[in-house]
Amino acid sequence: PSWPTVAAPAQRAQRCARDKSCCALSLPDSTCSATMHKRSLATAVLCGGLRVAAAHSATNCTAAHSALVAFGEAVMTFKPRPATPVHVALPLAAPAAEVVQAVGGAELNVAVALSRVSAAPIASYVSVLPHGPLGDAVRSAAEASGVATENVVVDGSPHSVLGTLHVVDDGSGPRPHYQRHHSAFATVASGDTFDWPSLLSPAKWLHVTGITPLLGPGPAAAWSTALEAAAATDGCDVSLDFNHRPALGSLEELWALVQPHVAARAVTLLMLSEDSLRRLAEREGVWPGEGAEHASQAAALSSLRQRWGVPLLGCCFKRAAAPREAASGGLKDTQEHKNTLFGGGGVVRWSVVATAAGEVSTGDTPVVHRPREALGGGDAWVAGFLHGLLDAGEGWRGEAASSR
Repeated sequence: PSWPTVAAPAQRAQRCARDKSCCALSLPDSTCSATMHKRSLATAVLCGGLRVAAAHSATNCTAAHSALVAFGEAVMTFKPRPATPVHVALPLAAPAAEVVQAVGGAELNVAVALSRVSAAPIASYVSVLPHGPLGDAVRSAAEASGVATENVVVDGSPHSVLGTLHVVDDGSGPRPHYQRHHSAFATVASGDTFDWPSLLSPAKWLHVTGITPLLGPGPAAAWSTALEAAAATDGCDVSLDFNHRPALGSLEELWALVQPHVAARAVTLLMLSEDSLRRLAEREGVWPGEGAEHASQAAALSSLRQRWGVPLLGCCFKRAAAPREAASGGLKDTQEHKNTLFGGGGVVRWSVVATAAGEVSTGDTPVVHRPREALGGGDAWVAGFLHGLLDAGEGWRGEAASSR
């Protein structure tokens, strides 16, 4: 059997996760064609190049017709500058190194990516930002991509700050290191900060992640209130990227916060990483064991979907590709070098979405690419998948309706 209204969004998500590597940051301005800006996710937020259009203030960014409301914290990111043939390194003495300063944040990534691949501005961002140039930089980056920011709360306290993310390679690959405990978002956001019924009334999707509830009691309360409001809003579905960050808390802590909303049937799309899939499946007693083949992983995903009653449960997979596989586009189904981000023959990516009607997979049509940006592929996938579902209208819902 085939399920085209879910399969098409999955294919679109696959392309978005691949195309986000076409980063405008790493190319000269003259090579950034209109086609690249139309098709790829080469955006300031997703790929790391803070490119604010001079006329961004004139952009007609309004939340009145937003199909997506994204809620979460924005951060200022500092990442190693990717090496390119056209880049001449500065003569810096060790241990100094060139980095790229940019706006980031998983939820904002999705809003920007969705706006970039849409014909008209359809995304709104809800958050707390500090007053001053740092908060202005976030709003400028979002608005330059067509994301509405009118519902962002500005913290005007004297020492309000923006959270930061430093990507540091400790020898095992680039890893994120956050400083966000005293950010404006972490200290101001609470259960009554936002008028969620009003914010969600025009929306078709609320997008959140598992990052927010681990930032402190206030953000957790705001996050839970948003999910409850979405569940009570007719026509508004919830997309939740589990997005477990060990630096913020344990998987058990995060699942204890997410599970009540899943049990209440408040979540329509739940996205897991491969590691979270394994650990949650082990917790539920449906993991096939060590060395599980991909088919068994997909079966575990379906078992979890049925057990939890989530209409759409997805997981993205990636593997390092040998040079010959990168050339042929073949799928290398092995755990070896799963977390490879740079170098080698590239990275093979595919995804599986479990629905009430069965599993939809792009395993037969994986994409192979050489990422220029270490982070953001999962956010790009979510944006592409939601874009496909929005295009499909209500057609996809019948495939997942029996799980509601």
